[in-house]
Amino acid sequence: MILVAEIIFSAIALILLFTALETILWWYTWHQQSQQTPTPTQPWQTALVFITGISDYTQESLDPEQIDFINKITQIYQFDQVISKPFPWQILTTKKLILSKVWKFLHLQTLPLWVMSLHNFWQTILILGLTNFYGKDIARCLFKHIGLPKSTPSQLIFLCGSTGTGMALASLPYLKQYLPSQFMIISYGGVFGLFEGLNDVDQFFHLLGNQDHWAKLAEILLINRGNHSTVFTKAQQENRLFIISTGEHGHLDYLSDRYSQTNLKTDQQLTVETILNLKILGLKSRLDKCP
Repeated sequence: MILVAEIIFSAIALILLFTALETILWWYTWHQQSQQTPTPTQPWQTALVFITGISDYTQESLDPEQIDFINKITQIYQFDQVISKPFPWQILTTKKLILSKVWKFLHLQTLPLWVMSLHNFWQTILILGLTNFYGKDIARCLFKHIGLPKSTPSQLIFLCGSTGTGMALASLPYLKQYLPSQFMIISYGGVFGLFEGLNDVDQFFHLLGNQDHWAKLAEILLINRGNHSTVFTKAQQENRLFIISTGEHGHLDYLSDRYSQTNLKTDQQLTVETILNLKILGLKSRLDKCP
């Protein structure tokens, strides 16, 4: 019995170590590539940046439900530039991500949920433990791809899910050094802590489903700590942070086509409709052009 317990403990430790090394190597790879010559961009006034928790470090395109979700948002709102690729918004050097190929060697073409969850877990650890370094790298990586706005006022809007919300917040203090813009975050099921970026965000819409236990657990562990004189409470008091219920969403349901018997709509329809009802600074609807 003791031997079995030791084997299980060793296996868990090995998996944790392996996924941690994967995450560090992934970070190092896009950090190095962000130092290269910036990608030519067109000047913009309103930009949309999609960033969510990264489950598969070798993924080159978004999931179909994510693509459908972004298409619905961009059909309604006007954006001069949209970044809608998996973070870090570029194809990584696969030679340096050789560790991630082990999963495919094990015939795990689609990563199990527990592997994807561990990838997100280690990203959260990096955000919390190395906020300054990690946030600065995210900001530099984004600026390399988006460039400067063509005029002021300009708006940079993050559309985030899960750990992507923490990544966006960690980058804001450094993005402010590059971009003279207003910063908005639309987060569905976001996982984040009391980052300095909460002082820099002009609007933060935190969409939360009643069944999203992961995001609620993160709120208990990372936000509801200490006294109430936190940047979180300050942002709420200044009407910059809004917590909005989206219905019965679980953590993985916000973009799904699962049909809700209560609302008679799909989960994604509920999320999109919630976003379309937000009053976002400077964001123009395409419908405004209609007579």
